[in-house]
Amino acid sequence: MKRIVVFVLVIGLASCASQNKLETANIPFELGTSSFQEWTGGREESSSGGELKISVSELATEGLTFEKVYFRGRAMDCELMKGEESTSIVSSYKINDGTKANLGKEGEKMLETFEVKGTEAILGYKTAAGKMKYVKVSGIKEKAPLLYSSRPKN
Repeated sequence: MKRIVVFVLVIGLASCASQNKLETANIPFELGTSSFQEWTGGREESSSGGELKISVSELATEGLTFEKVYFRGRAMDCELMKGEESTSIVSSYKINDGTKANLGKEGEKMLETFEVKGTEAILGYKTAAGKMKYVKVSGIKEKAPLLYSSRPKN
């Protein structure tokens, strides 16, 4: 009987430790405005896609690595872009064949886990100690799509 109780406790504690949790306090940076914009190439064989930008403060971004952004069912790699006036995390996706994009099981699972709406995303980052953490980005504004024109035929 003791073995069963110990086994159940060990399994229960192990499953709790492996669950991803959202950080709500002690986030080492401040989130600013966020926007999403889809784009479409002008030629029939061109691709289409989208880009998500999340403004962040430069507070304590040293030692952090931004790993993934989970948005609308997609798991996208991200990059920290430092400009003259602002710092942003940029993620994008591209659809090459003109068909619906494969959303991916990883993105769908993360968004279900954290109950994310269409104007929210999950940002995954690693601390300097190598610990993976997640924060919810809310209030993403959708910009009008960019429609690139095709080259004139000569």
